[in-house]
Parts: sequence; C-alpha cells; structure tokens
Amino acid sequence: MMKARIMSKKEVKEFLKKLKERFGFEDEMDEFVFVQTKNGKIKILNKQVLSLNLEGLRVENVGLYFARWDGKEVRLSIEGSQIVGKKAKKNVLELSEDEAMEWMRGKNLEVGERSVEEGFVILKHKDDFLGCGRYKNGRILSFVPKWRRIK
Repeated sequence: MMKARIMSKKEVKEFLKKLKERFGFEDEMDEFVFVQTKNGKIKILNKQVLSLNLEGLRVENVGLYFARWDGKEVRLSIEGSQIVGKKAKKNVLELSEDEAMEWMRGKNLEVGERSVEEGFVILKHKDDFLGCGRYKNGRILSFVPKWRRIK
C-alpha cells in the first residue's frame, strides 16, 4: 500500500505558486522530486533518486519533510523554512533572541503588530530560520514538534 505519491508537474507548479504568493519565494526547485503523503505532508528528494533501482525495497519514509499543504495554505517545516527563508521576500518575521528561545521551547508568542500578513509566517533570528508559525492578532501559534523543542 503506497502512503505517498510523486506529485505531478501541475501540482508542483501550484504548490510553488502558493510559496510565491505567501512568501515571495521565486525558485523553480528543479533539482527536486516532490512527494505528497496522504496527510498532506510534502517531502522533497533529489531527482537522482529516480534513477535508482528501488524494486524489492520496503521504503517507509523518504525525503526531507518540507511542508504541509492542504491545497490552500502552506505550513513550512523547520527545514522548509530554512530553504524558502533565504529567498523569501515577504511574511518573514524577525524575532529577538528572547522570542527565538521561547519559540524553540514550543511557546506561542505575543509579538504585537508586525509588518506581516495574517496566516503562516517564517520566523527568523539573525541568520537562523526557526520554522513557520501562524500569525493572528499579534500572536504567533507554535508548531514546533515536541521532540524538537529545547528544554
């Protein structure tokens, strides 16, 4: 039973269009194959994987978890925010050191009015991209997985 499938060129184009609309991200990402799981996770793999003989292998999990996409909104993973964040032109929110530490502890942040749109935003501290959170009413909801939080 296949739990994931390779996305069509049309689906990838639509997904990249969402990244451009939301984050001003303009990269074709041609070196990657996009795989979508049943629960909406988008994973990326190097295209060279397609040239490998995978027959007989039981592959449960492949690729780098890049984002979750429900067809409307894109929520980047921490690694996805690091890839997109470097080239993002909007909806990137700069955090203070204290805010960054709270975020990495899995806390929601009260940040007040900032110059980003409501919805998912990329969080950054200096040169580090820390993931993606939902910004609404001056607050950012955390999506840092428990196993990735700092103590």
